[in-house]
Amino acid sequence: MQKMKTLKIKRSLTNAILDYAAHFVFFIVRRYRQYGGSQTGLFKAPLRLLTPAPVRCLFAVFLALPAGALALEPSDMARLGASVVRIEARDGFGRVNSGSAIVVAPHTLITSCHVVVNARIIDATGATGRYAARLVRAHTARDLCLLDAPGLEAAAINLGATTEKRAGDTISAVGYPAGSALTWSHGKIEGLFPVNGAGRVVQGSAIFNPGASGGGLFDGEGRLIGVLTFKLRASGPYHFAVPVEWLVSLMQDDSATATVFADKPFWQHTDERQPVFLRAASLSADGDCAGLNTLAAQRLARDPKDAETLLLVRHAQQCSASAQARRPMLKWLFAALLP
Repeated sequence: MQKMKTLKIKRSLTNAILDYAAHFVFFIVRRYRQYGGSQTGLFKAPLRLLTPAPVRCLFAVFLALPAGALALEPSDMARLGASVVRIEARDGFGRVNSGSAIVVAPHTLITSCHVVVNARIIDATGATGRYAARLVRAHTARDLCLLDAPGLEAAAINLGATTEKRAGDTISAVGYPAGSALTWSHGKIEGLFPVNGAGRVVQGSAIFNPGASGGGLFDGEGRLIGVLTFKLRASGPYHFAVPVEWLVSLMQDDSATATVFADKPFWQHTDERQPVFLRAASLSADGDCAGLNTLAAQRLARDPKDAETLLLVRHAQQCSASAQARRPMLKWLFAALLP
């Protein structure tokens, strides 16, 4: 009996180690491909030193899979980058919040409300200088704020539509992370989710960090399809942009009730008001396939024909299948690494 218990414990530990190692391997591969490791040499030396030839061949197969070409040419990035500015928002206590903003009309900027909504002084710094800005209109529940920056000279970007996009399309994210230089990253659309009206929130693998909030998410034709807004703490393709359709709605609504202040943006809710796709994304990021399947079953019982429910069910199935598929692969890797 004691021997059987010991065997079960060993088996559980082995499975846990395999799952952890699988996440690590796929994280390395994803980062390698995302940052262009084949060009920069990133990870080449560690992989060559730590893995024998058969395992390096396996990595080569992964890295040879299509990762998607850069969504934009360098000339396009230079042109679009000139219409993205750095934001510094100072509150009444002298604290400074850094972010980004996009030129959407003459001396008019769009940014994330969580960057500027509590500011007393707002400065926008672009290619042509530094300009004082003021809050004109806000929809804090959607986390979008419109700013006026008199004297700012930069071309307004072209607008696209999230309704024309689909999962797998290439995207590019740009902003000023942590107040540093303008930074681009490229990836693909991982999901599109309707939330409170027109347009769809975009989940993508184009990474961005704090400070880039309010920056732009562009499609392969250089059209703005979203405003960079938030990301999950977990590593992986969990970066989100609110849809450009919300921006259009905010710009067109000049009524007295155009400014809408909520207690917090939709994505910061942790109660029943939190969108289902965010709960699902958090479970997926944590590798909690059981929780994802439970959430899918609850939604399926409530609304079996809803498109988001069906997408959730598919993600739950993929999570379970992926977890099962990783184990034999990692067992082969460990067999190759540890003779």
